[in-house]
Amino acid sequence: TRDHGMLDVFKFARSRFFPLFGLGRGKTAMVHGRDLAAAVLSLAVCGGKMPPGPFYPEDGSNLSWKELAVAFEEAMSLRIVKMPVPPFLFWAAAGIASAWGRVAGRPVLFSLDKVREMSCPSWECSHRALRHATGWQPKVQLVDGLRETFMWYVKAGWL
Repeated sequence: TRDHGMLDVFKFARSRFFPLFGLGRGKTAMVHGRDLAAAVLSLAVCGGKMPPGPFYPEDGSNLSWKELAVAFEEAMSLRIVKMPVPPFLFWAAAGIASAWGRVAGRPVLFSLDKVREMSCPSWECSHRALRHATGWQPKVQLVDGLRETFMWYVKAGWL
């Protein structure tokens, strides 16, 4: 909740249109804010016995962008058109948005850097090492977290 970055994704999803980079096969890891805070806390209480990392707090879903769009559908109780968009169109739109941000003197969420991230075939990771080191496990399932965030945005008047 209160995440302006995710707000734009929810706005796209609420418009019933979810553009997919290429065929939407790229994978990404997600974690709810409460689970992330709990993961950090689990490491902090290790004190001087900090186990070697790296650690990746994530919810275990590691979904493709297409599967993520389906999770938004379920969380928002909507049918969403999942539209594969050729990568060059993402790059062109990001170039225009980035240039506009420079001219306007404001940062933009959809930028060339964001498309670089999206073009990576996988942002998958595992919380296994974190679980073994601290006992931490994610508690918020992806669809539940998306639904909670969506409802907060609606209640706050952001959507």
